[in-house]
Amino acid sequence: TIKEQIKVFAEATHILAAHGAGLTNLLWCAKGTKVIEIQLKEFIDKKVYPILSHHLGLKHSVYLAQTDYVLGYDLNNPKVTKTKKLKAMVNLKVNIAELLKHLD
Repeated sequence: TIKEQIKVFAEATHILAAHGAGLTNLLWCAKGTKVIEIQLKEFIDKKVYPILSHHLGLKHSVYLAQTDYVLGYDLNNPKVTKTKKLKAMVNLKVNIAELLKHLD
């Protein structure tokens, strides 16, 4: 429920999440919460959540994940698919050892 989402984010000391609309829940985080956003290198210019975190006093970092594209989609050739939504269809590969360094 929305009430449960607010409670989870309000009590969290660390947030680890893929780039996406779910990160709007950062609004409920306490100042100083550590946020690690997993993002595709192709989306590195998207700064909405780092900016939101800055204004909320959160400690935001971005982890760039390796990607495997689903359904043969190529970000450099978007005409390969029939719908824009497929541009978000990727499998994110996370190097756990690298990611753990962001938790300090």
